[in-house]
Amino acid sequence: MKRPAVVSVLLMFWVLVVDATLMAQEIVALAPVVPFPEAAAGSTSGGAAPQPANPLAQYAPVITESLRITLTNAGFNVRTVNTPENFPGIWQEAKAAGAKIVVFGTAALAEDRLVIQLSAYEVNSRQIISGSVTNGRIDLSLYNTIDAAVGELSSKMLAWVTNSPLTELRANGSFLRSLSLQSADEGARVYLAGGELLGTIKGGKFTTSRLSVPIGSTISVEKRKAGYISQWETIRITRAEEKVTLSALWPVTTIATDLMWTLGFPVGGGIGLRFFPKPDWIFVGLNYNLSVQPATFGGGNSATHFLMYGGLGAYLFWGPTSHFRFSVSAGYGASTTYLAVPGAGSFLDGYISFLNPTFYANFRRFYGFVRTNFWFVVPSSNGLLAEGDVGNHGAPPVTFGVGYKW
Repeated sequence: MKRPAVVSVLLMFWVLVVDATLMAQEIVALAPVVPFPEAAAGSTSGGAAPQPANPLAQYAPVITESLRITLTNAGFNVRTVNTPENFPGIWQEAKAAGAKIVVFGTAALAEDRLVIQLSAYEVNSRQIISGSVTNGRIDLSLYNTIDAAVGELSSKMLAWVTNSPLTELRANGSFLRSLSLQSADEGARVYLAGGELLGTIKGGKFTTSRLSVPIGSTISVEKRKAGYISQWETIRITRAEEKVTLSALWPVTTIATDLMWTLGFPVGGGIGLRFFPKPDWIFVGLNYNLSVQPATFGGGNSATHFLMYGGLGAYLFWGPTSHFRFSVSAGYGASTTYLAVPGAGSFLDGYISFLNPTFYANFRRFYGFVRTNFWFVVPSSNGLLAEGDVGNHGAPPVTFGVGYKW
């Protein structure tokens, strides 16, 4: 079977600059569609028959002209510019032109279909504001496909300009002049959408004047630091010289310690240590518990229990920065029981601990939890519990605890 021949080309770049009018008289710099050189067919090799012309070489000018006409009819001021040599160059060209929006796209051939993808981005934040994806057969109907793709993008661009804070702020030109970010995460790096480094926290803060966004708008930044969980944060611009305190990053958890108490054992408690082979998600746990079960009847005897348990567990559903988390675990443990009866000796019961659903109230360093312990007692020659019992002769024990993440 013939493999689809997919040819990707740089389709177009254009930039949208704020005009001083009340309507959407925006300047659009439009780069003509340029197929890859090797795709501009019509060449021959040796004595082989001429290869058929690449349809992109034919339809690229059609798409370019459709863009120019459609955007002009929508009220944009279209200007033709040269295509940059590489994709990252579009951001520098857009900023040099004072542009606020950049739009780029791709076209690809897959057998007898042409796929067109157009996207519009805000230059400073590199956040997407609109897009259009369509495809059609390479025949006469393709002209309708091109018009539909360009028309959809133009409508979305016009709607964004009309509804964006830029419309309200054109008259007075109220834009951000400087942004000061304060953070307790010394050395953390702050990135814009798209991966561009905005700055690094030094001395608890950094200030930048690179952004020129309208007052009343928002920008999203990503905070990264080794040993901490990367997080996104949205900043609202309320004044020309904005100062914002970033929320603290959450540490990556590789070790956690627990203090716990089990319902039904009023005297005593336990400690736990968890190691995370996959930080914040998969853990190996070791628990040790000492508790006293007092006599319940006159003349009865109290019992002291030493429990040791090891198992493997994993968090499910919610991420490490969620204030609510859930995990399950399974493993094996042993319980040594001493009765307060002279000469009674000790009893050893082994048990399989399975499922153990645990709910957490999760915070940056601390957490609280409640766990239901499902225990299945295994045969023992010196045991106190009957084989197969789940829990201590009744409902499964419930454990309450608190923990600390290192």
